[in-house]
Order: sequence, then structure tokens, then C-alpha cells
Amino acid sequence: MVHFKFNQMLDFVKTHYPEVILSEIDKAKIVVSGEYTVDDYYPSHEAVVIPYTGHNKIDLALLKDKGLKLFNTQTHSKYVAERALALTLALMGKLIILHKNISKGNWVDPTKSVRESWDSLYELKIGFFGYGSISQYLKPLLEPFTNHFYTLDRGKLVEGVTLVSDLEMLVETCDVIYIAAPLTAQTEGIFNEGSLSKMKDKVLVNVGRGLIVNEDDLFQALKDKTLKGYASDVWFRYPSVNENLTPSKYDLSVFDNVVMTPHNASFTEKALKERYIKVIDTIFSIQKGDYEEALDIDKILSYEVLK
Repeated sequence: MVHFKFNQMLDFVKTHYPEVILSEIDKAKIVVSGEYTVDDYYPSHEAVVIPYTGHNKIDLALLKDKGLKLFNTQTHSKYVAERALALTLALMGKLIILHKNISKGNWVDPTKSVRESWDSLYELKIGFFGYGSISQYLKPLLEPFTNHFYTLDRGKLVEGVTLVSDLEMLVETCDVIYIAAPLTAQTEGIFNEGSLSKMKDKVLVNVGRGLIVNEDDLFQALKDKTLKGYASDVWFRYPSVNENLTPSKYDLSVFDNVVMTPHNASFTEKALKERYIKVIDTIFSIQKGDYEEALDIDKILSYEVLK
């Protein structure tokens, strides 16, 4: 029996998978949700299935203590990688400001007398902060531009990617840094004044989680023009239903070197359907006693970023 706290899936399941037996949360064996705390727990629970990737709102210690299995889906990673590339090209190509200017008949920046060049990705050094599914899809998308790739050394060789010892070396070495890591106690705010101060003339693209970047330090780095540019699909704050809310307490729209999208990188019609189907496949596997794709909770709990 399955309980969907992720209500968006219910109509899809009822229409396409009537064989899935729905249940109230207190009787379910499987809970589909991106959030799970002690208030959600009942003794009947055997597994939690996250209908996307991030597990930062899951009480992992609780799951370990109660012996629950944890699953997620990464089917949308290729679409997030595509958005990461799009953000990069829009930011470095200065597409937003150029579009705004030429829409008004301005062929150059109104404050300048000559055209300003844009920045190319060709032969740049690319850094991946987090080399999971998203970065593994992103790397081949970037290969037509460059073959210089770097990521943190986590004790495992990565084909075609040079390993560096820590975040400081990553930002010092690379021209463009992609954040595609989970939000944990160790990654929260790790891109702070210390690391951002070393990113003079460098670009940061975030498709991981907003809070991996320190909000105050990001604003200061943009204001001081330490950071060459910032593009992100993930943010510091989110609106409730029908609420208008900017993604940061700071007005980032004042910067021409910022490109923003509203955390919808994986929100394509095709991606949504693929994600739902993967969740259902995972449910069927659990019901058969197949836990091969369960996340390693012990590993996640001991996760440490090499700083």
C-alpha cells in the first residue's frame, strides 16, 4: 500500500496505474514524498521514495533508526544539465542584456560608445562541484567547447576529469564552476566570501541548491565585481502558492551579469512523465523485495566535502 504526500502524482497514478493500492499514511508501507520527519513516521512504513533527487528535507537519522529504505529518482538529470548549459550560454553570451538593449533600438550598451564583446566557452577550464548524475550528463554537452574538466577528489577516478584536492584549488583552477551537489550540513554556505573572493573573472552556475551559496557573500561579490557572473535555477527563498516573491532578499536584477530561472530546470512535460514512471517502477521493485537502487543512508550521513 502506497501513500502519496506528493499530490501532483495522484491523478497520474489513478489514470495510468490503477493497480497501485493507495493508502492513508498510517497504514502505508511506502511513502512517496520529498519531506519526511518523525511526524510522518508510522510502524507500517518500509520505504520512502523521493519523487525527485534532493534528500535535504528527509530525516535520514530517523530512517536509519527505523530501518526504512530510501529511494529517489534522477531521470530528470539530463534536463537539468541542459538548463545548466543554457544558463551558461545566456550568461556568458550576455543574451539578456543584449536582448533588452536591441529591443529598444540600442545596438550597444547605452553607457558605452562601442560594442562590448561576449565571452566564449571554448577552451575554458570547467569545474564541477558535485559529480553525480547531472554533471555526468553536463560534461558531454560541454565537450564540443573544451576538454578541460575538474572536480573534487572523492577517492574515485573519473574518466576525462582531473581530480583536485579541495574547493580552493577547484575555484582557483577553473574559469566556470557548476554547482550540482546536494545540500547538506557540509555543503551549506560553502561558496562563501573565502571561495568567492578567489573567483575574480570567473563564472558560477548553480543547479544544485541555492543555500550552497552564501546569500550575503554572493551579493557582495557581485556588487564588488569580484565574481564575473552568476546564473542559477535554485534559490534562497521560495513563494507560497500565488505569492509574488523575489528569489533573494537582495535585488539581483540590478546586475547585468546575473541570469535567473525559477527552479524549473526539470519541469518539462516529458521530464515530468518520465519521473512519475520511474517512481512507479521503484514502487513495483520495492514490492518485489528489490532494494538494489536504495540510497546508502550511512554514506549520505557521513558525507563530507573536501574543503
